[in-house]
Amino acid sequence: MDGSDRKYEEAIQSQPKLAEAHYHLGLTLYRKGSLLAAQPHFIEVANLAPGHPAIWNAPPFRQYGTVEPETQEPAQDGHTGHQH
Repeated sequence: MDGSDRKYEEAIQSQPKLAEAHYHLGLTLYRKGSLLAAQPHFIEVANLAPGHPAIWNAPPFRQYGTVEPETQEPAQDGHTGHQH
């Protein structure tokens, strides 16, 4: 782990809900070829910053496809999933 990795890890430890820190750590790991290590950070970003255009449109992030929330809340009609 180099200096940038450590700084992002420190930021995440002090502010676990800081989407940008997860994104940049994921991006740093991705660029180093550590795809499995990057993936959980990209998923966390998806949960913390849904629809953030700069994050969601980044090529490394988009590689993981649509990220579904960990749990789906049932709709008022009792269904879960994509509603039309």
